[in-house]
Parts: sequence; C-alpha cells; structure tokens
Amino acid sequence: MPIVGGTYIVYTVQPNDTLNTIANRLGSTVPGISQINGIFPPFFEAGAIYPGQWLIAPVPGETNAQSRVLYVVQPGDSLYAIAQDFSIPVQNLINANPQLTNADALQPFQLIEVPINVFAVSTGDNLYSISQAIGVSPQMIIQMNQRRPGFSPAVLPAGYGLLVP
Repeated sequence: MPIVGGTYIVYTVQPNDTLNTIANRLGSTVPGISQINGIFPPFFEAGAIYPGQWLIAPVPGETNAQSRVLYVVQPGDSLYAIAQDFSIPVQNLINANPQLTNADALQPFQLIEVPINVFAVSTGDNLYSISQAIGVSPQMIIQMNQRRPGFSPAVLPAGYGLLVP
C-alpha cells in the first residue's frame, strides 16, 4: 500500500493511559489504533503500551486525499525538538503551522500539523522496498518510528502505519 489518506494524530502515551482512554480522548477507535500500530499478537502483546511511546491514532470520518498528521504537543516540547523527532527541518514545521510565530507559541497538549505522511505496509513489504518506493533512506524511516510500539525494522506486519516524509 502507498501513502494513505486521512487524518492521523501522533500521541505520546501518558502514565495510566489505556488504548480505550486514548481512543476516547482522540476521537479514534481501539481497533483502528491497534491495527495501525501493530498492537496485536504475535507482533505485540495486545494493549501493552508504555509512557513515552508514540501511537498513531486514525481519526474516523476524515477523508483527506493525502495524509494529514497532527502531533499532540508535550510539556517541554520545542519546535526544534519536534522537528528533530520527526526528522524534518524546523522551517517545514513552521510553514505547516503559521499560527506558531515564535517558539513560545507552543502550548502543552495542543495539536500542531507535522508535514509528514502515513504509509500503510502491505504483505511482502520490507523496510528497504518501502524506502525505495518513497525515495528516502531506511535509516530515516527507522528514526521517525523508533518511539512507536510494535515497530521493528525487521518485521513489518501488513496494515502497520509507518511515519514517513
């Protein structure tokens, strides 16, 4: 599968979060979050999430032709740190969020747009074939997804959503 359309929220798991509370908070669904993050046996223990991990939550009913990725700002985040985490230039982040005229404009738990995409893994895909298809290095894909539960560069289950430039 290629880049998938729709709106997706990148959420940092907080202490005491469950898939259910996250789905309710973000207007998503537990099955949607589980599928796109590979949170199912045998790849990952169902429901096992840990504070600090990034989950992608699909927003049902959002039918953008392209991926629209939003990030939930965390306390202490800066534009520079967010850009680094997503392997994008700070200026790209600023361009996607003209309301952020300065670094002080970030508020914890606000949604900001990140100019990246979600790629849905198909049966037979591997990190190398995906990187070749979208024209980026495998290392960039690894860096963008290293905080994700269920992410393994060696095993990418069908339906898993990768963050990609």
